[in-house]
This record gives sequence, structure tokens and C-alpha cells, in this order.
Amino acid sequence: MTKALADRKARDRATGIPCHHDPLTFLGMDENQHDIDWAKYMPVERLMEHVGQRVNVCGLMVADRINRTTAGELMKFVTLADRTGFVECFLFPNVYQRFGDLTTANPILSATGIVEAFENGNGSALRVQFVSPPRRLSYLENLQHQGNQKGGRNCVKESLIGLRKTWNVP
Repeated sequence: MTKALADRKARDRATGIPCHHDPLTFLGMDENQHDIDWAKYMPVERLMEHVGQRVNVCGLMVADRINRTTAGELMKFVTLADRTGFVECFLFPNVYQRFGDLTTANPILSATGIVEAFENGNGSALRVQFVSPPRRLSYLENLQHQGNQKGGRNCVKESLIGLRKTWNVP
């Protein structure tokens, strides 16, 4: 075994995350191996095209902090990362009270809110209205997605034929 491979295996054991997977792929699978339905979300790199509009984003929570408002209420700032960039999301007290627990329970979050441009025009943030775990592909969509990654329609067709045999469907 090469030193590089030994080092990689040691990192895998230490972190519990295979280093050859990116975190969105590794953490994006649920316990049933269903992928996140990324088509349902706006890529972060396109947020500036939607200033003032309500959008859905999804990403890995890479940073968070809790602050108090001038009235003394708690609010939370969360930085989400998808494969296209980072977005600063802010949960004002009413939203934080309703959804704050989800920000500690899920490494990948879906956030719906209004895109607000920075004052200097060099970026945007999301004023969050709703937080949830990410939406997943259905079982059949997941088979198709995996089939597209592993060789196309034949993989999906073979999986569906196998299901029909299992369920005794002609």
C-alpha cells in the first residue's frame, strides 16, 4: 500500500467521511440512499439574477452564529454552500424560533426566502422564511439518477425489471 493511500484511509477513519467524496455527495444521501433533488433548488451562483424574489436554495451548512437583535431576541446567521458558491442566510427571531432546531439537526438544509443584494452590489444574502431538510428524489427518480451516473437507461431498466420480478408484476 502506498503512503498516499495509507494516509487517505487514516483520514477516512478519523473523520468518518471518505476523502474521495465531496461532502455534498457523502452527506446528501439519506439512510435509504436517496439523493437530494438538486433540480428543485436555485444554484447560489444565480441568486443575483433574482434580487427581491422568493427562491429555494439548498446547501451544506459551513458556518453559523447566533446573535441578539437590538430588542434582545435571538436570531441566526447560517452560511450555506452548494456546488456553485456560498450564500449568507439570516433567520430573524420569528423564523429562528420556528426552524432553529433544524439548523442543528441537519448538515444540509433547504432554505426558502427573499434574495437581498448587498449594499455594494457585489453579492447577495437570503432573508429566510422557511427551513427544512432537503427534498429527495423519489425511488424511481433515484434509480434513474443513479442509472444516468452508472451507464444510462439499461441500469434503470434492469432495476425496474428486478422490482417487477420481486413484486410478481408481469
